[in-house]
Amino acid sequence: MKQLKTAVIVLGVMTLLLGLVYPLAVTGIAQLLFPFRANGSIVGKSEGRSSNDEVPTGSAGLVVGGDYRSLAVIRFAVGEGSHGLVLFWSRERAFLTDTDVGFYEGVAQTIGVALADRRAQAALRERVKELTCLYGIDQVREREDLSFAQTLQAIVELLPPAWFYPQITRARIQVDGVDYATRGLSTGLQRL
Repeated sequence: MKQLKTAVIVLGVMTLLLGLVYPLAVTGIAQLLFPFRANGSIVGKSEGRSSNDEVPTGSAGLVVGGDYRSLAVIRFAVGEGSHGLVLFWSRERAFLTDTDVGFYEGVAQTIGVALADRRAQAALRERVKELTCLYGIDQVREREDLSFAQTLQAIVELLPPAWFYPQITRARIQVDGVDYATRGLSTGLQRL
């Protein structure tokens, strides 16, 4: 019981230190050393322009300490919980007008809708494959001319096309030590 109490106290202290004290200390030091660059997002609310003369990031091809005078970061939704970014940057100050940014925001939203539609279509194709497999299993089950072994073999042949990568999927049903498998089945590490 004493070890549990000690463990809970250590957990609480470490959570407090690493979850609150450390981030506040790092943020405070950054504010002191870099007062104009340690304020979060580099894109301000004033006309979507960068509040800094330089872009302090290394992502998306931007160079740390680059000589960028204009920056537009446009976020768009691709689906629930999924987003994308469109970045525009230039060495010219005020390179993009408010009209340009508005236009590109519309383009970004269109891209987001198109990507979400593609994802939905892919998900629907997968559901159709799964339902087709279930329908096929039901059809095989209703056939009275097949033996038990033939029924299981027919069902096992219906399984790979229902998976995401049917060309590399193999299936096996094992009943009472007897295997009913698709051709090419090997016993490897990648199995479900």
